[in-house]
Amino acid sequence: MDSSSHKHPPISALGATGATASHHPIKAPSPATLAFLIWHHQHVIPPRARLIPACLAIAASATTLVFLLLSLLHTHLGDPRIHHLDLSIQSQVHRWTNPALTRLMLALTFIGSIKVFIPSLILSLALLLFTGERESGRRRVRKRHVTLLFVIAIGGALILNETLKTHFHRTRPQLPWSIGDEHTFSYPSGHSLFSFVLYGLIAYTILGRQTPLIWRVVAAALAALMTLGIGLSRIYLGMHFPTDVLAGYITAAVWLSAVIAIDLLWRSASRKAAHPTVASRSPDLRA
Repeated sequence: MDSSSHKHPPISALGATGATASHHPIKAPSPATLAFLIWHHQHVIPPRARLIPACLAIAASATTLVFLLLSLLHTHLGDPRIHHLDLSIQSQVHRWTNPALTRLMLALTFIGSIKVFIPSLILSLALLLFTGERESGRRRVRKRHVTLLFVIAIGGALILNETLKTHFHRTRPQLPWSIGDEHTFSYPSGHSLFSFVLYGLIAYTILGRQTPLIWRVVAAALAALMTLGIGLSRIYLGMHFPTDVLAGYITAAVWLSAVIAIDLLWRSASRKAAHPTVASRSPDLRA
């Protein structure tokens, strides 16, 4: 009796010990603590600051989707049919070669290069942000918002371009008629990525304003033509495979969609935050 009881403790003792061990590390917050956390989130943290986790989640999701899509495309680049299609498209484009078209393609690829792209962007944003120092109120805030939007979009595109090129390590086409000499990796096309993001974002900012329909159509058409022209110039000059340009467009489309989604969330929060201020000032305006 004594030995068995020593080897097998009473069930009640086991139950008490197990209950204490299982419930000890888990402690639910009190109603007062929950109420304080909710109040702090709604009244102390600014409405736009609450969106930072959501914005980061959108950016992370877009980056993950880009890697998945480009990895899926990259796995098929070794397929002889895809390689033959790349070379076939390049041969067809090369048949258009003539001096006037070559000058146009060189101009387009120069416009889309980092040497022109980044300085022009910095100068444009500086003029946008620092002109009209006497401006105040909503217009001044809008300028800062647009500047920050472009910095996020282009900065993210630069990081994605360098990371993807380094990760996939695809060499550039080795063609006897290539015009130019670049030693960076080929996949995706940075020219295609940057032009899509830049001109797409310009079109988005114009389309979001109270502008006539004709100007919106013109902005969208010019953005599409510049993006397609710069991508085509990379194939025409033999600096990229067509699948490199396609990968650049895919990357830009996903990243630009994420930036627009973040912008819409941010603007919505700004409008909600502005309503109480307007309401509190309305009696003074009437007086």
